[in-house]
Amino acid sequence: MILRSHKWFALLTFANRERSAAEWVKARSASVWIYWPNYLIARASGRGGRRSQLASIIPGYLFMAGGNPWDVVHETPGVYGFVRNGNREPAHLTDEDIEIIRRIEGDENLPENPKTAHRFRVADKVSFCGDLFGRWPAGSIERLDDDGRIVVSVGLLGRVVPIHVHPTQIEAI
Repeated sequence: MILRSHKWFALLTFANRERSAAEWVKARSASVWIYWPNYLIARASGRGGRRSQLASIIPGYLFMAGGNPWDVVHETPGVYGFVRNGNREPAHLTDEDIEIIRRIEGDENLPENPKTAHRFRVADKVSFCGDLFGRWPAGSIERLDDDGRIVVSVGLLGRVVPIHVHPTQIEAI
């Protein structure tokens, strides 16, 4: 069995427009694979109710395999560009990079015990536990959310990217 490796391109989207942009691309192109890493959060709504909402794991990014990123940028509302390499060509990620993002997404969608305490503080240096390939650089803790999640700032894709994780997904350096 031969596994085909894909080139994945990182598309840049406007804030909170990842979902609509991903749905737009999926509805109009069968030759392009689009991936929006997200997790489910419960938010308070009126009169003590709760409603579920999808939030982005890596805000402002969609990942695309197949096709030309330039065409998708010009056709898709909410997408304003793509990440480029040093030669101003579209930079690409490998299947291993996408697998790491999928593993983080899967862990984010597991139920979390809010009573589980952690010892992380803002500005602590951490690395990802699920990074079996050792490909992602270490990051620093930017914020501790009330729901038990941690925002880690990591230098990825040519800039500092905030990634939302659980305490079990990172380890102190």
